[in-house]
Amino acid sequence: MFSLLEVLLYVIIYTTMLYSVVVFLQRKKLFGKINKSPLTYSLTLAAYCTAWTFYGSVGSSAKSGVIFLTIYLGPMISIILWDSILRKLIRAKEQYKITSIADFVSTRYGKSAKVAFIATSLALIGTIPYISLQIKAIIGSISLLTSNEALGFLTEAFIVVLIIMGTIILGIKKVSLTERHPKMITVIALENIVKLVTFILIGSVAFFVYNEQPWNFFNDLKTYLPESYAYMGNRDFKDIATWATYLILATNAILFLPRQFHIAVVENNNENHITHAKWQFGLYLFLINLFVLPIVVTAYKLGFTIEQADQFIVNLSMLKGSKYLAIAIFIGGFSAASGMIMLSTMTVSTMVSNHIVIPILKTTNTLNYLSKYLLQIRWISAFVLITSSYMYMKVMEGKYALVAMGMISFSAALQFAPAIILGLYWKEANKRGVFCGTVPGALIWLYTLVLPAFCKSGFISMDILEYGPFGISFLRPENLFGLTGLHYLTNSLIWTMFFNITGFVIGSLSYEQSVEEEKISKEIVFNLSADNEGTQLQEDHEREIEKSQKKEIVQTTLRKYFTDKVVETYSNDIFKDIGHIDHDLISIIELFEIRNRLETKLTGAIGSANASSDIESSGLFTEIEKEALSNFYAKLITDLNVDPRELNKRINLYKEKQDFILEQNNNLEKLVAKRTEELESQKEKTFQASKLSALGEMASGIAHEINNPLTIISSTSSLIRRLSTKDKLSSDRLHEQLGDIDRTVKRINSIINGMKNLSRDTSRDDFAETRITDIVEDCLGICESKFKSAGVMFTINMNDEAKNSTISCKRIDISRVIINFLNNAFDVVSELEEKWIVLDIDIFDNLITFSLTDSGKGISEEVQEKIFQPFFTTKEIGKGTGLGLSLSKTIIEDHGGEITLSKNCANTRFLITFPIRHTLSEIA
Repeated sequence: MFSLLEVLLYVIIYTTMLYSVVVFLQRKKLFGKINKSPLTYSLTLAAYCTAWTFYGSVGSSAKSGVIFLTIYLGPMISIILWDSILRKLIRAKEQYKITSIADFVSTRYGKSAKVAFIATSLALIGTIPYISLQIKAIIGSISLLTSNEALGFLTEAFIVVLIIMGTIILGIKKVSLTERHPKMITVIALENIVKLVTFILIGSVAFFVYNEQPWNFFNDLKTYLPESYAYMGNRDFKDIATWATYLILATNAILFLPRQFHIAVVENNNENHITHAKWQFGLYLFLINLFVLPIVVTAYKLGFTIEQADQFIVNLSMLKGSKYLAIAIFIGGFSAASGMIMLSTMTVSTMVSNHIVIPILKTTNTLNYLSKYLLQIRWISAFVLITSSYMYMKVMEGKYALVAMGMISFSAALQFAPAIILGLYWKEANKRGVFCGTVPGALIWLYTLVLPAFCKSGFISMDILEYGPFGISFLRPENLFGLTGLHYLTNSLIWTMFFNITGFVIGSLSYEQSVEEEKISKEIVFNLSADNEGTQLQEDHEREIEKSQKKEIVQTTLRKYFTDKVVETYSNDIFKDIGHIDHDLISIIELFEIRNRLETKLTGAIGSANASSDIESSGLFTEIEKEALSNFYAKLITDLNVDPRELNKRINLYKEKQDFILEQNNNLEKLVAKRTEELESQKEKTFQASKLSALGEMASGIAHEINNPLTIISSTSSLIRRLSTKDKLSSDRLHEQLGDIDRTVKRINSIINGMKNLSRDTSRDDFAETRITDIVEDCLGICESKFKSAGVMFTINMNDEAKNSTISCKRIDISRVIINFLNNAFDVVSELEEKWIVLDIDIFDNLITFSLTDSGKGISEEVQEKIFQPFFTTKEIGKGTGLGLSLSKTIIEDHGGEITLSKNCANTRFLITFPIRHTLSEIA
């Protein structure tokens, strides 16, 4: 029907159109809206539906009945757990700059390079069969369209090269994988729309056009399906176990296939999208499977045989000689396959470069310089991965159906599950568990699934399958340890999970966590502390370290992986706010802050394990400086004249300080409440009354914000006391825990200072250059903890320009305005079932816009007319003065801006807009 040149031309035209749409959207500045949309997130999750779905579901249904539905029922079951598991993974990603599933496992278990290597190796081997499945589907459909049974090596090689080039151009263009990929995400979303539309198209044509009597569908099921066709097998134990196996594998795969982890976790920009994705993604799965059985029945009705099952889709599209239908269906299948290849290759090549190649380069001085070419290493990794997948396809050619090849990869992804799920909820889980559980599970997977695949392909003797190695039938891969009468996938699942989970639990219980591992495990298991960034360090420590020398070391470390331009930008970010501008020296505590910032930058590019290793070997801390850091914390005890016998008494001193701060905080709250009451009777002092009233609302947030650090002090003190009584308190461990206490006290001090700033009189303040991120931090300091305690999901979205920009404003006044709106939103949503607030910050055309949206259902027209009037309030008597929005409007107008209520939003949305720069006339 087509020449090979025609088909390839259609592929190039389609790919060019996709890229053109992306460029158009970028020029129209629509990327932000598209990538912030929950629908986009849901559509990218649909990358789960690959060529396996487009071709394999029909093939599987034709051969094995409706067991294919388990591949989609599994994700529906998984959706139930997303609010717990997926949210926690997304929060971990944000806190630790996670770049891949291997990076998460490595980070959770003490940033272990060995754990990262194990996870990467498993992901690499497990992904190859899945990519080979996609290549097989593309080449097979081209063969049918061109009526060529064999395309030839050169043609197939050319197709593979096109796939590699497309993957690199759209998916592997950045070094830092913590930066999201809006172009790639848009392409994936568009491809998934094309895939769904074309599948529904061929289903509709088959059911309503090729089928003369569609209303007789249920009768046709009985008439045309083979007698051996089974809806649930024979319903004996083997078939029930097989269904359960498929369900378990699919339930796991939707999150723990490397590409799905990347889409669901790494590329997520708003965890509230999970709520929408649960029904949108579920609807997608329903629609794409709606016509599977009608297509199968129609194919059998038209005389196609079961041997052609995997090609039913393409054959039906060419039945009436319609070129347009045939090429549309081919494009749909190509979209399904290419999207998966792009995602998987980008994800796995990143893991390979970070956790296999770079560690190897570090061990060889002659090749260490290659670390600077990180992006090129990923390109080579992508080439090797796709080429290896093509070679695997050639080895397995004709021996394995699409579904069988896919289930091998699903089983590989299952080996991640114990390490991830137990790591999220079991504090004692540690890296010894990974070595004792994940490694044996992966080896059993290789033995029971990958080895049989090579045997059935003729690459290895079948004697191993029939008689076992060395004739030991007890060790036959598909009937391991004498377990017979089950599907080979069920056999593999039972033994891999038995060794994986058992080994993981025993290994974890027999090994004590390191200090680093214990700290991370607590943060991840116990709701992921939001204060991991720490606070700006005070300058009350002696400065005797040369800043320029340390900056040179930082830049040298960054140059291993980044260009000079990127190094300069990252270096400035790292040293920002460290010491005063006129200081050439920094303190030991400031040096420690530099170390943490450097680790954050490196983690985004090479993973946490490599970042930690590089910093340790960089010489950033000399032996003298390490000792000075240790002495600093030791001095805390020395100043108190503490010996081991007095340690418990001194810990009680921290608790007394804790109680004192809490008491003062409560007194502050009462004082503000009393002051607010008095000002109610003095409405002529509206300006001052509004500020103090707002302060009263802030105080509640401050109480929550201080209580969290106090809890940390209390738990840390208890840990020191417990370890000291058991004589397990080493010097290093003591310094670590006291360091936590010291940082926490600084956090409390920072909160109180922020409260003082927000409560002071700003009438004489001048406009000043202010970082937008500082305003955001002001708001977070007041509101964040209160929101968390009430279960209100609070999300802040800033475009790149806003993150790096300053504006001319009165910082305290602008912060008060934002906090006032946040408190109002909190009062509304805290009483709703769905509780969320989103703050979007954008800069466009020299205007900055703070967009505050909450889950409320809007404001009535009657209230809209009065909302900015002084003393108007919808709150109960005693809970609001009616001055907040009026004063906010005055402040923003003084900045040359305006506050509007959006009428194009289903929820409640206020827009606060004002110029980022002010002329003298505006200020006057």
